[in-house]
Amino acid sequence: MHWDSLVPEFDSSAADVPPSSTLVLVPTVDTVRTEYLVDVLVLRGNAVLLLGDRGSAKSSVVHRYLTKTNSDRHLSKTIVFSSATTATHLQVRFTSAVQ
Repeated sequence: MHWDSLVPEFDSSAADVPPSSTLVLVPTVDTVRTEYLVDVLVLRGNAVLLLGDRGSAKSSVVHRYLTKTNSDRHLSKTIVFSSATTATHLQVRFTSAVQ
C-alpha cells in the first residue's frame, strides 16, 4: 500500500482543529509516515528520536501523537527551546518549576 493512500483529507472546518493556527498539522505523506513509525516504535517499547531540518514538523508530530494516545500511559511536558536557550536557562527554569 502506498503512503499516499493513508493521507487523510484535511478539513479546516472539522471540530478537532484547534483555534490556534500554529497547532494545525496538515497531513502529508511525510507526517503520516513519521506518525506511523513513531507509533510502531513506541508500541514495541523503543525510544524515539526525531531528527530533521527546521520546519519538518518534528515537534508537531510528537505533540499530535501524545495528545491522541492514552493519557494514562504517557505523561508529557513541553519545553520550548530556541537558539538562545542554554543549559543554565533550562536548569534554572526546571528547578524553579519543581519547587
